Amino acid sequence: GATVSAAGGTGGPGGTIYSNTPGGNGGPGRIRVTAGTSTCTLAGTFSPALVSGCAPTPAPGTAGRAYVGAYPD
Repeated sequence: GATVSAAGGTGGPGGTIYSNTPGGNGGPGRIRVTAGTSTCTLAGTFSPALVSGCAPTPAPGTAGRAYVGAYPD
C-alpha cells in the first residue's frame, strides 16, 4: 500500500556561511484528508496515524494524528 508521511526529519548539515551550525530536527507535520464518507477507503500507512479510518475526526482534532474531514467541509 501507499505511504503518506508528514513525520519530522533530521536537520541539515551546517555550512561555512552559517558558522557550521547544523539545522535542528523538524517537528511532525500534519495530514488532512477530506473525503466523501460513503465512498471513502483509506489503505496503507499514515504517519501520523489516522484516528479511526475514514470516520471524520471530531473537532478540534486529535494531537499527533492525521485529520479526516467529511467532504465537502
